[in-house]
Amino acid sequence: MSTSSKDSVANRARALRRARYAANLEAEREKLRNRARRQRGNETTEDRERRLTKHREAQARYREKNRLVLRTKAWQYRKDKAYLQARADDEAEFALLMSGGGKKDSPA
Repeated sequence: MSTSSKDSVANRARALRRARYAANLEAEREKLRNRARRQRGNETTEDRERRLTKHREAQARYREKNRLVLRTKAWQYRKDKAYLQARADDEAEFALLMSGGGKKDSPA
């Protein structure tokens, strides 16, 4: 069997695995969840601490790598929240004025 035919067989097998996984996505995810539960049920406290430490380190690397994006998104979230609150306040005030409930005595 030549190298190109081995590659084509490997590519075909890879494509079939990918298609099978996509077709049975929920069942495959459930299998993964069950496997993770079994592994976590059997892990020692040292294994658990090691796993959590690795996770915290990965989170720190992600935050460091994407610091500017995260800061920008947090700023945008705060600005959007303030804008929506101000808009709701303005609409409430406008509704009150239009209903006649907010009239003040005119100085005339």
